[in-house]
Amino acid sequence: MYNAAITNLDGSSNLTSISDNLSIEGNDALTNLDGLSNLTTISGDLNIGFNDALTNVDGLSNLTTISGYLNIRNNNALTNVDGLVNLTTISGELFIANNDALTNVDGILNLTTISGDLNIGFNNVLTNVDGLLSLTTISGYLNIRNNNALTNVNGLLSLTTISGSLYIQYNSALTNCCGIQHLLSNPDSIGGDIEIYNNPSECSSQSEILAADCSTSISEKYDDIIEIFPTVSNGVFNIYSNELNTFKPSDIRVNDSMGREVEFECYGDILHIKSQKNGIYFVRFNMGDENVVLKKLIVVE
Repeated sequence: MYNAAITNLDGSSNLTSISDNLSIEGNDALTNLDGLSNLTTISGDLNIGFNDALTNVDGLSNLTTISGYLNIRNNNALTNVDGLVNLTTISGELFIANNDALTNVDGILNLTTISGDLNIGFNNVLTNVDGLLSLTTISGYLNIRNNNALTNVNGLLSLTTISGSLYIQYNSALTNCCGIQHLLSNPDSIGGDIEIYNNPSECSSQSEILAADCSTSISEKYDDIIEIFPTVSNGVFNIYSNELNTFKPSDIRVNDSMGREVEFECYGDILHIKSQKNGIYFVRFNMGDENVVLKKLIVVE
């Protein structure tokens, strides 16, 4: 689909599945994909690229399966991929590159398996990869390079297997690699080469990462004592914790996917996110000893 004048895809609203590839590329005036809101399955590849005015992919919110690869590249105005929140399976490569306004990949938080390679590169304002927290398996290689604002890779904490090689290179702000320390500690976790270099000194080699003190960087020890359910709701969530009575409102903070603080109410074991906008939200619990528990929630009206 190449049309420099097209502004929307509203004529595709009855489309529920595609048995071949879908390419949305070179559409300079296209601002959204809302016309694809009923699409659930793509049996081939999905290419989204070189759409200079595209700010979001919210129109793909019902997409659950891509049987080929997913390529999101060179979309200069794209700030997030929140519309991919229901995507659970990619049977090929995931390629996210050269998106100059992309600050996070939180929209792929339900993705557990990638049956090909994972490439994240040249996204100049991407600060984290927390959207990969559900990812456990990459059947190909993992390549994270030239993301100049990336400060940590804690989003890889759940990853247990990389069948191919691991490349982390030329990320000029990357100072915390505790998110991959568990992989480097287990020789069976990575099936190929390990090439880590040209990052800041804390992340410039395998030996540096293995030597890092990650005991206070990641709050795993608290994950079991705070639970929030459901994780998807209209804004009202239940909090379960043996230490619930010890929390004060000042210990809790809620931010949206852009990092903006969001108004909320917390009464008893109920958390109410008052924003009416659909999207991904982060709840932070200050544990009082320089550790923070981070929970991801989705608000859908």
